[in-house]
Amino acid sequence: MKLVFLFYISCLLATAITSGVEEDGERWAVLVAGSHKWVHYRHQASVCHAYQLLHNQGIPDDHIVVIMYDDIAYNTQNPNPGVILNEPEGPNVYDGVPIDYKGIHVTPTNFLKVLAGDDTGMADIGSGKVIKSGPNDRIFIDLVDGGGFDHFAFPYSILTAQTLHNHISQMYADKKFKEMMIFIESNDSGSMILNRYPDEMGVYAMTATGEIGNAYAVHWSAELDTWMADAFTLAWMKNSEMNDPTKQTIEEQFNQTREWVARSAVHCYGNMNIQQEFVSAFFGEWKSNSSFNFDLEEFGRLQKDAVPSIDAPIVYLKNHLKSAETEEEIVYWSQQLTSLEKKRNFLEDTTRNIVLSLTKNEELTKEIMNSSDREVNDWDCFGPAVEAFHENCFNLGQNHYGFRMLGTLLSLCAHGYSADEIIKATESVCVFPKFVDID
Repeated sequence: MKLVFLFYISCLLATAITSGVEEDGERWAVLVAGSHKWVHYRHQASVCHAYQLLHNQGIPDDHIVVIMYDDIAYNTQNPNPGVILNEPEGPNVYDGVPIDYKGIHVTPTNFLKVLAGDDTGMADIGSGKVIKSGPNDRIFIDLVDGGGFDHFAFPYSILTAQTLHNHISQMYADKKFKEMMIFIESNDSGSMILNRYPDEMGVYAMTATGEIGNAYAVHWSAELDTWMADAFTLAWMKNSEMNDPTKQTIEEQFNQTREWVARSAVHCYGNMNIQQEFVSAFFGEWKSNSSFNFDLEEFGRLQKDAVPSIDAPIVYLKNHLKSAETEEEIVYWSQQLTSLEKKRNFLEDTTRNIVLSLTKNEELTKEIMNSSDREVNDWDCFGPAVEAFHENCFNLGQNHYGFRMLGTLLSLCAHGYSADEIIKATESVCVFPKFVDID
């Protein structure tokens, strides 16, 4: 009887300990700005702001990995070296940010190694910091940049939705997390998540758009001559700073963020049960004493002048041209604008020539180019087709406008053209020197 009682007590203790571990699982975060260059200032500003939010709410620095190019704070165009702002009269979000991986180390491969806790693979690269998560832990991923259907941009390369899914699926099989929350700021960002993560995996996502749609740049600064923020990312961060994370549910955060973002259709995907948890489950339990100024009504008015991310580089040059004061400046910015427009036209013409080389038919080429279908039924065709376009024609990490052509590649697959045929078409048509900055 005594042995039975002791066994019973030991079982209760084991259950209590296990329950405690479940409740006390650790929080981790990976924050990624996939862009570089001054015109994309807002992406690194957003990631720096996200770091400040999590840091202020008690997530320790050894549990936050920051991946960003780091060419903004001390850029020659920055009138305040060492300062990055995410909103007018806001604090310096760059202050104290421990950037773990920068410059050429900002790649999809390194991001995935960090996420999986591959410290051997990241040895001698940047800080070497990785996510050392376990089965009871929660992981937050913030991806901020341009992108397109089923793809997210890094400075010189691309991350596919399929690759991200395969990687997270392996992490799930290896019991590397209890729950995961992913926020994505990019065009067509919902396509990175849609129909990929079954409930049992414990993955929840909030995206700037649905499967199709533009993300928006806001807070144009005349002093900086660029945008300071992304509408979706600024909205969810301000919402987090204005609400007690131990009392606001993730569902409430989503509903308020969606209401605040006027121009793009904020979406959520994955396991909706996670929405019933409090924001503190991922963002920490300390209420942030934010020094950020935020006028919700002004933010709503501001979005009337928000710019679609895909149009931001054109508007960026037009704004510079408008503010040019000397004849020399007018000539320079006019040339820059004309050059970008010609590059975009060339990219479109090249894509059309790829299609025409396969169809040999003008009407069918037009039909394929104008297709609005965005459902991938053959990833074995679409994936290699995009990779060939990226490798042989236009590096999508450096030419964000190229993401607009992905629908055409998808349509080629849907019309029965094989990956091999599309790859050969890119090789025969794209015989020109590599272009960059068709943003």
